[in-house]
Amino acid sequence: MVRSIFFFAQWLIARRRTWLRILTWITRFGYWLFILYGLLEWFRPRPIAEQIKRRKTLVYCLFSVIPGSSVSWVIGKIWHRPRPFACGDAAALVPHKANASFPSNHSMNSLAISLMLLARRNPWGLPALVWTGVLASSRILSGLHYVSDVIGGFFIGAAASHVVYHSKRCSQLADHILYYWHVGTAVVETWWRKC
Repeated sequence: MVRSIFFFAQWLIARRRTWLRILTWITRFGYWLFILYGLLEWFRPRPIAEQIKRRKTLVYCLFSVIPGSSVSWVIGKIWHRPRPFACGDAAALVPHKANASFPSNHSMNSLAISLMLLARRNPWGLPALVWTGVLASSRILSGLHYVSDVIGGFFIGAAASHVVYHSKRCSQLADHILYYWHVGTAVVETWWRKC
């Protein structure tokens, strides 16, 4: 029954050019919203105390992606699960290489970032979490991942986010990165004024 509904949804989307374009865009480029948000948030002017807090949150987000991506890489080396379209379990509505399907890196990384934003009480945490759901659903609906790939990605992303958030070493490293960033920008600004 569920499989029939899935194939019907794929058939319906494939027949509607606008829906297919939207699905393709979300599936292929949806994660760029996280990157764009990070860049805008990093460089947006604001009072220094708030700027440091927001930038530390962004560094934490980056840190939470690194262990999850490392675990995903190891899993991909140990076990190569074919993608649904490669097994004939779904049609590929969005072109993609037939590389390993498990876990869904898009789902994993977007959830890790969303949970970190929520844990650090960032106002964009909840919208990011909603977008994570949209992105994960698009990966399934487009035939690129099984539901279990997304759930596995969510589990790894949540674990990575939790470990980073509670790590004192990550907090110290984030403080060092921000310190050197601010020293470096102060030096560049001073040099720029003298030129």
